[in-house]
Amino acid sequence: PAPRPDPALCPQVPVTFKDVFVDFSRDEWALLDDEQKELHRSVMQSNCELLLHVASEFIRHGESDVGRKG
Repeated sequence: PAPRPDPALCPQVPVTFKDVFVDFSRDEWALLDDEQKELHRSVMQSNCELLLHVASEFIRHGESDVGRKG
């Protein structure tokens, strides 16, 4: 498993998928080359996996405010 970051260095602010989602219009997407599209897919997959991991940690530790923002 990956080493766990120092909690003191992690910001304690709510994050939603929308906060880390990068959306392209059809026209913008058409301008990207294959490497840029693959980078986007890879980054979005990593973001999803990270958010799912964080949510599962909150649930596992009994936190009740998962998904709340503000």
